[in-house]
Amino acid sequence: MGAKKVTRAQILKGLSAKGIDTVPKLVDHMLALQKSQVQPISTIAALSKTQPAPVNPKKITYSAPKVPLFIDGAAVPGAEISKFNGKPLTLVVQSNPANGGLALHAFTSVDFMNQVKSMMLGGLVILSGGSAGGSPPPPGYNGPWPVVVPGPPPNPGQPPWPPPTPGWVAVYSDVNLHGDLLRVYNNQSIADLATVLRGNHFPNLDVTWNDAIMSQWPSSCDVFYYTDVNFYGTMVWVQHGIVVNDFTTLGFADAFSSISVGFVIGQVYP
Repeated sequence: MGAKKVTRAQILKGLSAKGIDTVPKLVDHMLALQKSQVQPISTIAALSKTQPAPVNPKKITYSAPKVPLFIDGAAVPGAEISKFNGKPLTLVVQSNPANGGLALHAFTSVDFMNQVKSMMLGGLVILSGGSAGGSPPPPGYNGPWPVVVPGPPPNPGQPPWPPPTPGWVAVYSDVNLHGDLLRVYNNQSIADLATVLRGNHFPNLDVTWNDAIMSQWPSSCDVFYYTDVNFYGTMVWVQHGIVVNDFTTLGFADAFSSISVGFVIGQVYP
């Protein structure tokens, strides 16, 4: 897909609408945008403290997914998820062997997210020579348990091809892995995607990644998306090795405001 072409007149009009009518003003605006950028932080470091709750929490509404939906282990029609409007959920995106596509597993209790967080932290303890302990998986969850930080694929280059990319995830602003690209590495997190500029959208110089993620290339890392800043709101966990060609099919088109890779940070509204 090629970049959309703009004319000289459109560029000048766009700059003028922002009050940018001289070269010094353009330079000042570019420098201000550069200063506003926030670098990803260590996910493990973010886990060590409670993130401040959003001042203006986003309204939580759900769209019916176009893939099989399970709520607390029970298969339900996709429209059933709207019953939880206003309530943060923990959702897990898994491969669906029945049709070769994806399935969405929703959990209504925050206990599930806390269990996953404990298991991941336990995995770090195991890597350092300790013991993770832990509890059995919650009813309805059929993914790997205990949850530990996955390593690279056991046989890189073997089918399915191409193999998941080790160490980072690539997200895109359009469906089917098109549009602007943002790469987030393992053990990195971004608390507010509005602080990250995306692509070249001149003269709109302040286009960000907030509410802009539409697809994801598979990674050897687990990826956690949050509908609000600072890792609050509904959490969508895309397990490693899964490609999401269109988040619309999961009911989450342009819906995410923060992201963590490798570990869950999920926060609970006070």
